[in-house]
Amino acid sequence: MLQEQTVLSASSSQVLNFWAFMLLGACQLAGAYLMFIRWELALAWMVLVALVMLWKYLGVRCQHYELTTERLKTRSGIFSKTTHELELYRVKDIMFEQPFFLRLFGLGHVVLMTTDASTPTLTLRAIPDAENWREKLRRCTEERREQKRTRVSEVE
Repeated sequence: MLQEQTVLSASSSQVLNFWAFMLLGACQLAGAYLMFIRWELALAWMVLVALVMLWKYLGVRCQHYELTTERLKTRSGIFSKTTHELELYRVKDIMFEQPFFLRLFGLGHVVLMTTDASTPTLTLRAIPDAENWREKLRRCTEERREQKRTRVSEVE
């Protein structure tokens, strides 16, 4: 029996926060304008906006994906961590999505349809080299199914 090995590892890109950061940056500019009117209010506003920006940044920064030869592990959470493990033999279908905006940065989404009760659909959001991830996932899934001698049946 072979030991489980890590095949790929990645985190979501901060590009996911682009529009939120643009909006929050505009809010920071509004706070700078308030400095001329009421500096205490402006300072409180700017600190609040900076904290929201930090929270958004950490939310994406703490999203991590690890593909092993047996399962896909997703870790998330800023203060409290949550780890979800999806057994690869449960994957029914793998889809690659690359919206125009993510394409500009060489990123994409990998969407997994599974037979897992807790996570019927799992999306790996804005990961670099997403096409390679899809292909590795497909290969590892097939190998794992062969090892476990399982089949995916489609009933309609």
